[in-house]
Amino acid sequence: MTIEFELVSLSSNAGDEVSLPRGAVTAVVGGNNVGKSQLLRDIRGLVHQNEYVPVTISALTVVRPVADGDEEIIDWLDGHAARAEVRDGTQHYAPRLGGGEVGLRQFKQFFNYPAGEGVPWMGPDAEFFLHSTTAGALAGYATGSAPTGGTYAAGALAHLYRDGDLESELNALTEGAFGVGILLDRANTDFRLRVGKTTVPVPPLNHPTRAYADALLRLPTLDSQGDGMRSFIGLCLLVMSVSPGVLLVDEPEAFLHPGQARALGRWLGESAASRGIQIVIATHDRDLLLGLLEASAPVNVVRVAREGGLNRMSQLSPSQVREVWNDPVLRYSNLLQGLFHNQVVICEGDADCRFYGAALEDLAESTERRARADDVLFVPSGGKSRIASMADSLRHIKVSASVITDFDILRTKADIKGIVEAVGAAWTDQVASDFRIMAESLQSNDLWSQAKSRGIVAVPAGPPTTAVRNLLATLSSFGIHVVPMGEMEGFDRTESVHGAAWVSNALESGVHRTDQLHSFLEPILSKGTP
Repeated sequence: MTIEFELVSLSSNAGDEVSLPRGAVTAVVGGNNVGKSQLLRDIRGLVHQNEYVPVTISALTVVRPVADGDEEIIDWLDGHAARAEVRDGTQHYAPRLGGGEVGLRQFKQFFNYPAGEGVPWMGPDAEFFLHSTTAGALAGYATGSAPTGGTYAAGALAHLYRDGDLESELNALTEGAFGVGILLDRANTDFRLRVGKTTVPVPPLNHPTRAYADALLRLPTLDSQGDGMRSFIGLCLLVMSVSPGVLLVDEPEAFLHPGQARALGRWLGESAASRGIQIVIATHDRDLLLGLLEASAPVNVVRVAREGGLNRMSQLSPSQVREVWNDPVLRYSNLLQGLFHNQVVICEGDADCRFYGAALEDLAESTERRARADDVLFVPSGGKSRIASMADSLRHIKVSASVITDFDILRTKADIKGIVEAVGAAWTDQVASDFRIMAESLQSNDLWSQAKSRGIVAVPAGPPTTAVRNLLATLSSFGIHVVPMGEMEGFDRTESVHGAAWVSNALESGVHRTDQLHSFLEPILSKGTP
């Protein structure tokens, strides 16, 4: 049998089921303060503590280790753990990354549970199969001296000390991400990682040279480098050391520049698949996620959202993630950043995003709801024709989408109907009737040119005005907000300029603070509140 421990699935405190595939990275994403980090703490707590009470999840199902006998367990420990002391005639073992020591008898107590009992608690065995860490602790796995006290010394650096292939892999990674190599100094008494390379030939292990040892001493130690480099290398060493197993990391991208986060994501995805380990990360970084998606390996995305006291969880399986990645609208735009926000607002252009974003921020500050505005992302569509496809893409990654668009979106039925369906709403008979009454009135009176710039006031009085007001209210309830005065510039007609120039003048004169504009944006700010 193969001795293994695996996370299978979890249930949120709201009853949502999420699967956790093996040999893949699961990226836990979501807005601020929705429970991403707590989810990782809950997984660890359930595996490490018998009476742990989780906050975000109600259940965790695992595959527990099974073995035919002591010999199989000892073989596994010799390959995946560090030998500790022999006490009372019994060999004790410690987790490869450090932790409490256990003897064989105690270790095997947590094996061979009856089938169907996927109880997560692993007692003292937990650290042998699951390891969790945070961004602030990552540097510690790569800095300092490598412990070499015997063949089975614990620690990530000790693992590297005995494996030149891993050192070569780490060097290539570091050169790709930081433009400089790294090596482990085995020639001097202080075995530690150093940055750079030397032209002095590397001597055989059994025939060291002073020239090589002195050359290494002239290289700076990793300890003297910045937080980004130290944490990057620390995480890489950690992944190299835990295989096979489960690794939980909170915000691994902290301290990294965008390109480095992207390189780390690619390597994590490929390493999870090639090493057969489960990596679960909590992240709010688009570049790390892009790197994961670029890897030719399965990626699982779990999005967490808070609804009152509940943590709702939705999942994009590896196959769904691959489908999303093949969507050029998502791949080559800023839409994926929406995974880390509670809501995305699609506008027609950059100027619209700037103006409505400033107005939403002012509304939020004046009503003491700044945190809600901070979790809204404005994204330009580059024109009306792409609004529907962008909204549809956001729906596929389970991100709440709203739309702000000019009145002339109503000129063509196919355009507005496409947006309605893209946000997941229905083009009902009532919507169709209101649209028809309005459209026929504007068309027959040749009023579309006026409606484009003036909005509702250009619609003939009577049933057409009633119909258009009903239509705009219904669309707003769908999350589609049509500018009632025609276009953005309609919020201030004292300016003769348009676009970016109008926005600059409008912001300077305080147009974004008007009650009329605040009323228009209130449904966006309050979206999702009870």
